[in-house]
Amino acid sequence: MNRTKAGLVLFTILILAVGGGAIMMNPHRTHSRGQVGRSSARVFEKVPDHKAYEFLFHRITFHRKRAATAGKPEAVDGALQREGHLSLDQMQSLEIIATNCLSEVEKQDAAAHIVIKAFREKYFPDGKIPVGGELPPPPPELEIMQQKRDAILQRGRSQVLEMLGGGKSAEFDSFVKERFAGKLPDAYANPMRQPNLMEH
Repeated sequence: MNRTKAGLVLFTILILAVGGGAIMMNPHRTHSRGQVGRSSARVFEKVPDHKAYEFLFHRITFHRKRAATAGKPEAVDGALQREGHLSLDQMQSLEIIATNCLSEVEKQDAAAHIVIKAFREKYFPDGKIPVGGELPPPPPELEIMQQKRDAILQRGRSQVLEMLGGGKSAEFDSFVKERFAGKLPDAYANPMRQPNLMEH
């Protein structure tokens, strides 16, 4: 299965799992650099850049919400700022890019969820796969939606790198891929091990 189709399948799985909400995997979980190297080495080369940035952006927006709840809406994620070797201005710019990017992603996910809901109601009205049955192919329009979703995240990544500029952009890009690649579920790292679409 090629990477685009693998991403489409995972996109469908995650949307089904969360009911169209934000797609994220424990954004507040932290690792030491040594742990990151061990956990992500298996999938690092297979993870598209935009997926690593998606987890970065979720980490950032998670912190923003937590800071606002704590009555500190202006507080940046100090741990991430230190890990990424960012200045305060760079961190604040990164937060703006992440927030805007994920806002677009959420709109795209909401549109996809409508298509997926109709798909489930048509083929799996009771939420289960018939015994001996096979999964029908995903709705064809989801592939286009997936491509648009990927493009949104790619633009977000490009905006981050443009904002940082010069050698700093390459350094930060490597950091993001090393730091966040290991958070991707095995279904994406190994498309041949896909969970049942209707399990959720």
